[in-house]
Amino acid sequence: MTNVVLYGAFDKTEKFYNDLKNNYNIIGITDEDNSLLNFNSNFLKIYLKDLFKIPNIKIIIITSYVGKAIELLFENKIKTYYIAEYSLKKFGDFEKILIIKKIDFSGYTELKKDYYKISFINTNYSGSNSYALYKNIPHYLKEKYIIKLLDKNNTDENYYYDLITSNLTIGTQGPLDHMLGKNSLELWHGFAFKGLSLMDPSRKNYSHLNIKGWQDINYLFSYSQLYSTFMNSRFALNIKKYVITGMPRNDYLFNSKKNDLFEKIFDVSIKNKKLLLFAPTFRDSIRREEEKGNKNWSNFWGFDHYCNEELDSFLEKNNYMLIIKLHPFEEKMRSVQVKEFQTKNILFLTDSKLYEAKIDFYEFLNLFDMLITDYSSIYFDFLLLDKPILFNNVDFQYYNENQRGFMIQPYDIWTAGPKIQNQENLQKEIINLIKDKNYFFKERQFIKKICHKYEDGNSSKRIWDFIDEFLSSLLNTEENNEKI
Repeated sequence: MTNVVLYGAFDKTEKFYNDLKNNYNIIGITDEDNSLLNFNSNFLKIYLKDLFKIPNIKIIIITSYVGKAIELLFENKIKTYYIAEYSLKKFGDFEKILIIKKIDFSGYTELKKDYYKISFINTNYSGSNSYALYKNIPHYLKEKYIIKLLDKNNTDENYYYDLITSNLTIGTQGPLDHMLGKNSLELWHGFAFKGLSLMDPSRKNYSHLNIKGWQDINYLFSYSQLYSTFMNSRFALNIKKYVITGMPRNDYLFNSKKNDLFEKIFDVSIKNKKLLLFAPTFRDSIRREEEKGNKNWSNFWGFDHYCNEELDSFLEKNNYMLIIKLHPFEEKMRSVQVKEFQTKNILFLTDSKLYEAKIDFYEFLNLFDMLITDYSSIYFDFLLLDKPILFNNVDFQYYNENQRGFMIQPYDIWTAGPKIQNQENLQKEIINLIKDKNYFFKERQFIKKICHKYEDGNSSKRIWDFIDEFLSSLLNTEENNEKI
């Protein structure tokens, strides 16, 4: 059996070890941070600089910072790696399996940084700020820089080559999108509404939070001063790192016209229809349906009593069409239910549909006449459309007390719309919001004004102007350093 060294010393090292030990002869662990090796005292500690001395070893990378690991291993004369990652066994299944993927850089003599290369990290098409910014690059900058769009769901040799050799990465998932210690800009993926990181009351252990990784990021783009304050309470950064520009995906709300493509994807006509969007947030407890006090997972609304046929009839009668857009994580886990609940008037917009069309969910957002959500940050973006919003808070108490909770309270004041907990009130409030344009209008305007500095479709332009200025400054410094 080949000798194996695991690359990655962190809180999940032991789990990886237990899942791999039956198939591999694991002789020790290594990590770029030698201090982390001491936290895993059960394993033989091997320093990076000593790896090449061990004959015939296989390196299995288990850390989340794969790009950085590959770069350092390459510098230490190791060019073939195996990446271990957990993945859902199949759609609609909670079970995860461990996948081992080979990455081979033996054909490369160097992984040299290209000063003009910018890589955008894209995870999905469900409101991706990086994809929106990538699509909205000004023509004059296309000729100045080498622009790459990297698909995080397809991490092959080309992905890691572009990631490692870029002078700048732009992502939406925090430090995990970037190369530690390299130039990086962060867009994030929503308004800071729910508890997270240092502001997550359900977290039992804060010691392994990657606050240092956040501090390595050069700048974070922001909606407003309020947003910067909320984000900073989560990740404890220098407040000067926030640049208030608005978010690229929200440009679609002002500029996108995708009626025809929407009709093509769903094979429907939306002429004279009122389009309703239900976009709930993802809950960790989807994997723990038996927990006391949790929502009813037998239907997407979480209602104790629900009739899909009744809702479909209500929509038909009022000439409404309901589109349900689940969080990408939940969509994978509930694919069987998606098929069961779909009707003529209740349709699901899936990430696979968006991926096939190479279009982002937000490019359709301005087509909808109403948003129905629970605790999703899409609410804050939808405010820019001045359209009605309805909140399904059926499990508010449980979510607030037992899961991530809310950073901003009271909840009723910050959520500018009626609240419902059953199907009867759902249908009643939909009618009220459609008929009365002034229903919660003032409340929506108030929240919009304090959450958004900009109410236009120019966020991408502001960010690209900043990127060009930032990179130009970097290039001047790097060129001067090379002359020295």
